[in-house]
Amino acid sequence: MNGDMYTPWGKAETQWQLDEGIFLVETPEHGGLLVDCAKAETVLSAKARQIGKRWNNFLAFEQDADMLVVFYEHPDLYPWMEEELAEQFAEEGLRREHPDYFVAESARQEHEDYFAA
Repeated sequence: MNGDMYTPWGKAETQWQLDEGIFLVETPEHGGLLVDCAKAETVLSAKARQIGKRWNNFLAFEQDADMLVVFYEHPDLYPWMEEELAEQFAEEGLRREHPDYFVAESARQEHEDYFAA
């Protein structure tokens, strides 16, 4: 991605490629993760994809609340701390910002457990 990249949050000042098709971007005032839509289909759950906002050929996950879902599902992409801590950190924020993400997951698990018995 070039330095003249525009994001949903304005012109990018910095961008880091965390993985093929996954970019962490910062603008002077905000930022987040951009995940190529094709990549998102293969690496993120449907629930996580619903949190992202469509922007051009990407799903945009803003930094304050939404990008935590990507780091929860892939703590290895969070380069600033160990994976276990990254997952914990992301889960805490995700439970605060998007509690429905876990409600649907626990309901699905209860359904599967009921029928498995």
